[in-house]
Amino acid sequence: MALVFYNWQQGPAPSSQYNHLSPLLAGFESWVLQNIGGSDLGGYVRRPVVGGSAWSSHAFGAAWDWAPPSREAALQLVDAIIANPAAFGIQAIHDYAGSRVWRVGRGWQAQAPGSHGGEMGVNTHFHFEVAQSSWGNTFEVPSGFGEIPETMTRIETAQVLYMAGFRGDALWKMVAIAGRESGYRPAAHRTDQNPSEMSGDRGLFQINWIHDDRLIRAGIINSPQDLFNPVIAARAAYFLSSGGEEAALGQLWGAGPNGWNGQGNYLYGTNPQAAQAAVNEARESGVLTQTWSPGGSIPSFPSGPGQGVGPVELPRDAQLVRTEKGLFAVFNLGHGTFIWYTIPNDGSVEFDHSDVVKMSNAKFREKYPRGIDGGSALELGPITDEWGTYRSYWENVLIEVIGLRNPARDDPGVRRVLAMYAGRPDMSEAELRNRLEATRWWNQRTEQELAWNDLSAAERNKRMNDTAVQMAQVWFQLTGQQAELSQFRSGQYLEKIASGRMSIDMWAETIVKDRAENMPNSPWSRTLRDEREAKRQRGVDIENTQNQIRDTLNTWGLRWNDKTIEDWARKIMSKKASDDDLLQTVQDQAVVLYPWKDREIDTRTASQPWVQAYSTLMEKEGTLFTPQIQKALQQGQSAWDFEQELKRSEEWASTQNGQRSIDETISEVGSMFGYVQ
Repeated sequence: MALVFYNWQQGPAPSSQYNHLSPLLAGFESWVLQNIGGSDLGGYVRRPVVGGSAWSSHAFGAAWDWAPPSREAALQLVDAIIANPAAFGIQAIHDYAGSRVWRVGRGWQAQAPGSHGGEMGVNTHFHFEVAQSSWGNTFEVPSGFGEIPETMTRIETAQVLYMAGFRGDALWKMVAIAGRESGYRPAAHRTDQNPSEMSGDRGLFQINWIHDDRLIRAGIINSPQDLFNPVIAARAAYFLSSGGEEAALGQLWGAGPNGWNGQGNYLYGTNPQAAQAAVNEARESGVLTQTWSPGGSIPSFPSGPGQGVGPVELPRDAQLVRTEKGLFAVFNLGHGTFIWYTIPNDGSVEFDHSDVVKMSNAKFREKYPRGIDGGSALELGPITDEWGTYRSYWENVLIEVIGLRNPARDDPGVRRVLAMYAGRPDMSEAELRNRLEATRWWNQRTEQELAWNDLSAAERNKRMNDTAVQMAQVWFQLTGQQAELSQFRSGQYLEKIASGRMSIDMWAETIVKDRAENMPNSPWSRTLRDEREAKRQRGVDIENTQNQIRDTLNTWGLRWNDKTIEDWARKIMSKKASDDDLLQTVQDQAVVLYPWKDREIDTRTASQPWVQAYSTLMEKEGTLFTPQIQKALQQGQSAWDFEQELKRSEEWASTQNGQRSIDETISEVGSMFGYVQ
């Protein structure tokens, strides 16, 4: 049955029937996020269209916005929907980056940049709209499109592994391991218990049940059965093996004549030659970079609106190198870090053959010892289109992840992790954080703090003076105000930063930026206004909800980053979560942070004895987030012990209360010995 377009904006106002996201779209969203990835940007929200008064299709729960892991993956999915819209139940697609809209029965229509409430040509997400006739349907993956095959080919296995992030030798090694472990059967299940208990080894890579809790905490699986999905199984394998590191491969899949052996050879009983041949064939045919989905690969689609399928143009700063293994586009990221992409030999990538430098494999490894395998050069097209050079794209990655002034930018270990992220921009936030925290630079922060205790007074004083200068520079950059160094020498944060207990970036983020934001003419305040205008933040309702969430967090003594707050606001606005869900989560976290208090009593109320003690003794206002108060509350220190500790501090001794108490003590002691009449 053909799908008929329905204009939600011209219909009546949303009735009670449309007070949640369409069941079809909810199922479609779940399937897309699980099998392709990306981020949910919101579905149901009762609001008019951006920049207008008519009801948005979102107000009917008839639309869902998606930030894809890559434009290529999105366009491949779009092509599949357009080929069979009735099967998907989708009547319209907005491609904001491409400034175009597709409607069933009408095809693609170009849109003026800046139209649709200013989003066309500005935002990069996709908007899917369901037909009225299919609004209440249950989403079912089109026949043949979502059926996981009983047995996968080596090439299909290479695809799902590539999608998960495996590169270089780790890619073909995992293809080989899958052959031995499961015979390339996604539903393989080896157990000596009742199969329904989900114990034993499961899926394409026979991942053991002992890893389930860790995979659930990491957000990779929701239930043990998820490992029978080859896409999810590949992500789990990538996570557990840290991207295919040698030691992890041996521990997870080491084998010998008697089966699993954590000290054994992970390639025992495999066919490495066949695995390598499959990966090479997939790469040369272009299949490797296609999005594999249950039932087959989603077909390739042109890289932009109105474009035919043509050769990909490389970034201008590509260095072309040919070795016995193939042809590579290499990019110098600075500080001894390189990333390379494999160029297929089928003419799909355009380059000047006269620029190719030949070298042996050994020479290649010698010249690029800290290189990262970024995958296929077919993925470089969008980078060329948007940035022109890979170095420009790389600088944007650095700023986006760790900021403009973060000294970690120059650390080889950190840059290597960020190079991996540049080659895999769909890397999860959790994986990126874990990899950064495992770097030597990150761990040295603790070492710096320990080393502080061994410094002489003169060395400490010099470091604190240098730190005060840095703080003054940061203060000026964010507030636009010149400040005397004495202002920072007498502040509570100087020693923390100088000793390494707090980074200067954290001080800038948590202290200076908050103050600078309240200065209307400060550089940081102007930057925020410019960013808000550029991003054209969607909807006052979400912003109000975010503020309400912040108020709730402040009441319960918690700090969340802006991304987490925004995610919760979107969930609440789209009715995927309630205010009660938020409160339960906040209470759970508060109980962990402040285990001594009653769960039902908010932390601000419970902390009043400590706050009052601080304000009285230190002669200045204290809050729940005052560092000394926070430390006492988190350690479960009694209010009396807290008062005694404050009275032992030099800061208290300099207050009027402290001086008066000291004078009284001296007077009493003098009287005892007859020195005071």
